[in-house]
Amino acid sequence: MAQQRTIRYKNGDFYKGEVNGHFLAHGKGVMQYNNGSVYEGDFRNGIRFGAGTFETAEGDKYIGSFRNDIPEGYGEVSYHDGSSYEGEWKHGEINGRGTFTYPCGDKYKGYFKSGRKDGEGHYVCKNGSVIAQRYIEGRLAFEEAEGVPVLTIVDDCKKYGYFHHVVCRFAAKVGEFSYGDMQILEYDPWDCDDIFTRKIRITEVTEDCVTFTYKRLFSDTEEEQEEKVYRGASGAFENTETKIGGMSFMDFNYRQEATLSVKIE
Repeated sequence: MAQQRTIRYKNGDFYKGEVNGHFLAHGKGVMQYNNGSVYEGDFRNGIRFGAGTFETAEGDKYIGSFRNDIPEGYGEVSYHDGSSYEGEWKHGEINGRGTFTYPCGDKYKGYFKSGRKDGEGHYVCKNGSVIAQRYIEGRLAFEEAEGVPVLTIVDDCKKYGYFHHVVCRFAAKVGEFSYGDMQILEYDPWDCDDIFTRKIRITEVTEDCVTFTYKRLFSDTEEEQEEKVYRGASGAFENTETKIGGMSFMDFNYRQEATLSVKIE
């Protein structure tokens, strides 16, 4: 029959729970560490082994399986910054299939290796948009074909003090595309849903250049601009203007600045 003991260690750790014949934590118990962290759950011969909950002094909290004192198997962790992960763990690291949730509510569902995204997955925006992605050792991968230009698109805009910034890469082909069809490298702010509504129409692709059209960013007109971008160079559309008014109950000045630049490799 397991013995119940309360043990205070020389390093300041404190344990209360079941012990074995050598007075090592064994069975159910609670360990309070000298750094403010707390573990409550299963122990085996003095180490965390089985199901348990570990919470740091900063507020990070892991609930799941332990083996040889570290997370192993299935577990869920919530971080103090508002992000979280649920899925598989190996050797104390996020490893296998899981879901990472960003503070804004967007999610990445896919495969991880050694704490980094690795393999196929989907980025799921809180507005319902789903973007297929593929990672190699934490870096976003994109498909390339022999002789097909790869576009890098940088979209920056400011208006009414609001801003967005998105960087995408895309193997060019004729058609109309949104940023959701491309591999997104940067995206800020994370809760800016209308980024994915923007359309770029590619009308011609050769080995040396890409011709595309797009509507003026944050413009009150439906005017479209056309640009031809050559390999090794870049093209940019900049729209800066000042207007008066815009809301029914007051008049005011505002300045909008929009830049979309594209280069090909």
